[in-house]
Amino acid sequence: MVRRRLHGRELGRLEFTADHVSHVRAAVRRMVAGLESERADDVVLAVHEVAVNSVVHGVGAGRLRGWDDGQQLVFEVENRRDRNTTPTMRAPTSDQPSGRGLWLARHLVDDLSVDVTPDSAVVRLRLFHAEAAPAS
Repeated sequence: MVRRRLHGRELGRLEFTADHVSHVRAAVRRMVAGLESERADDVVLAVHEVAVNSVVHGVGAGRLRGWDDGQQLVFEVENRRDRNTTPTMRAPTSDQPSGRGLWLARHLVDDLSVDVTPDSAVVRLRLFHAEAAPAS
């Protein structure tokens, strides 16, 4: 996996596998300590959904990193890819048994982006600080 330089205060890191993806929730909960409860719940669920996708659609392992750059909290989930699939955020239909992870996560955070290379997929979830949120 690609090592990227963090810009800001690191909140935490976690390497996880399919057997330990449940640890992601606790790690994110620690990273957002002090955040308003409902907002914290949303980001914990969003990051967990992305982490589950990373083990299901990747090689069964991933890396979580979180940081605060002064304007936003950023959570990055990276996984190695072993098949030629591209993550999508389209709304699922009622007859689809799966395919809601990224779509759901996108609705729980302020911004979500996906970068895909031939070897990896990186999903970044952003939660703007109230004073830095873009005007609607």
